[in-house]
Amino acid sequence: VEFVEPRATLLKKPVPLLRPIMLNTEKGALGNLLIGTILAIVAAVGMGVELYDHLCGGIDEIGLSCADFIPDVATASFALTVVAAVAGFAALVAAAKKIWKLATAIAILAFVTVSLHFIWFAPWELFGITLGKPPFAWYNGVAIGSVINYLFGALATFQMSKAAESDLPK
Repeated sequence: VEFVEPRATLLKKPVPLLRPIMLNTEKGALGNLLIGTILAIVAAVGMGVELYDHLCGGIDEIGLSCADFIPDVATASFALTVVAAVAGFAALVAAAKKIWKLATAIAILAFVTVSLHFIWFAPWELFGITLGKPPFAWYNGVAIGSVINYLFGALATFQMSKAAESDLPK
C-alpha cells in the first residue's frame, strides 16, 4: 500500500515550503519597517516629553536655557532615536520602491542607531556631578520593540534583495 498525501493529489502541483511571512517576504519587510518606525517615533516623543517635563520644567521662566540642564548622554540617546526613526522611514520608502539593497543598508542603520538608544542608561552627569542612572521607563520598552522590528525588517529586506537577484520566490 502506497501512501499518497491527499492535499498533493487534490492540487496536482508541489506544495511550496511555508515561510514565516514577517521574515522574508515583501509584506514582512514593509510591515516590520513600518512598525519599527512607528515605535521609534513613539519612543523619541516619550523621551522628549520626559526630558522637557522633568528636567526643564520652570527653567525657561527664569531665563536659562533648557539645553544646559539635559545631560549629554540623554541628548545623544534622544538624537539617536530620532535618527533611527528617520532612517526607518527612508528604509520603508526604499522598500516600497523595491530598491532592496538600499533598503537593507538603511534598515541596518536604523537598527544600529535605535540599539544605541540604550546609552540612555549610562550614568548621567551634569556640570561635573554624577546624577546617577535613570530608571527604566515605558519609552525604553517601546525602543526594544523598535530594535526587534528593525532587525526583522533588515533581515527581510536582505532576503528580498537576494530573491530579486535570483529566481527565488518573492
